[in-house]
Amino acid sequence: MMDVSDLLDRMFPGGGAQELPSFSSLGEPATSIFAKEGYHNLGNALVVCLSQLRNLDSVDVNDVLKQLRAQDFDLAKSFVSKALDVYFTHPDVISALSMGRTTLFPNERILEDIDYDLLEQVVNHNLGGIRDQQD
Repeated sequence: MMDVSDLLDRMFPGGGAQELPSFSSLGEPATSIFAKEGYHNLGNALVVCLSQLRNLDSVDVNDVLKQLRAQDFDLAKSFVSKALDVYFTHPDVISALSMGRTTLFPNERILEDIDYDLLEQVVNHNLGGIRDQQD
């Protein structure tokens, strides 16, 4: 059965042209934050949401998140927001996206080769949540 760590790894599987790390490879502090910061109901909500989906081995992460939003919108929104914050502020992810470790501020560095297609999925996912709530 999928747990919160599995869900995070499906949301952020790593790889690609920039060789991004998976969520679990960021280490224990990144994954344990969801056990400490008011996400105690997340595990239970995930179990209920997964029980409503079929073929869990090949279930799409977006279907899981959509079901989770339908079940508890505020919890799902908070979880996705926190996951994005934790992942995209981690030094290993920043390093992969910026083609090496460097101080981005105060020294300006132009990220010409950043893959903005990665952000398109985030924007579409968040807009999907807004559209689902309005319907």
